[in-house]
Amino acid sequence: MAKSHVTWLKLEKKMKKILLAAAFSLAATSLSAGSMATPEMEEPVVSASSSSGTPMLILLALLIAIGVSAK
Repeated sequence: MAKSHVTWLKLEKKMKKILLAAAFSLAATSLSAGSMATPEMEEPVVSASSSSGTPMLILLALLIAIGVSAK
């Protein structure tokens, strides 16, 4: 009777490991899985103001500052 009890405990331990591995793998696949819906792309945000003259103003201010400090 004792030998069958030891065998049962070994089997129970293996079953617990298998059940734990199955639970972890199920949780991992459900966390990484996305939905089957088609992805919706958002419209790109377009700025209303244009700042194309700003670098030119900075360059002009820098040249003026260098010119004033050189005199």
